[in-house]
Amino acid sequence: MSKPLGKPDRIVVALGGNALGNNPVEQIEAVSNTAHALLGLIEQGNEIIITHGNGPQVG
Repeated sequence: MSKPLGKPDRIVVALGGNALGNNPVEQIEAVSNTAHALLGLIEQGNEIIITHGNGPQVG
């Protein structure tokens, strides 16, 4: 199945849990790196959906 002409790709990103690190310093670094990566995808015309990964931080 092909996507309609002119429609951007939609990318779902789950963040949270182990992806964010184990302490505040790791979390800030992980969020910064992720934000830069997502910016590149957005600049390419993609639609980004961000959801929480529901790791141990949620409980």
